[in-house]
Amino acid sequence: MHEGVKLGLNWESTELWKKNTLIALTAALALHTTAAHAVVFTTNTTIGVGILTYDDQPLVVSNCTLTVDGVHSFASLLLTNNAVLTHSPAPAGEANNRLDLAIAGDLTVDATSRVAANAKGYAPDNGPGKG
Repeated sequence: MHEGVKLGLNWESTELWKKNTLIALTAALALHTTAAHAVVFTTNTTIGVGILTYDDQPLVVSNCTLTVDGVHSFASLLLTNNAVLTHSPAPAGEANNRLDLAIAGDLTVDATSRVAANAKGYAPDNGPGKG
């Protein structure tokens, strides 16, 4: 019997080959492969305007919220396990409080995760599109 490398899987198990198990395994393997070289966020984090620490790197966001303000570029971005990507509110028109991302590779959002900008923009009757 062969055990899965670092995943502890019994490859001969019929349970492993069921459709839902294969989907979960594929997601876990993608996370494992990506995470091996990526910056992994598992707690709520804000990347502010001008903070270039994570630029040009692959990012994985898992089970937390990543708030990104301003212009940033990432090698790739994976949102998984109920992750949320958002930006800080800008009710008074704070121009830097926006998502402005360049992603060189893939942006992957699993079925449990989301990109959210609800109620983050201009206040009613404000901003460039008012009226």
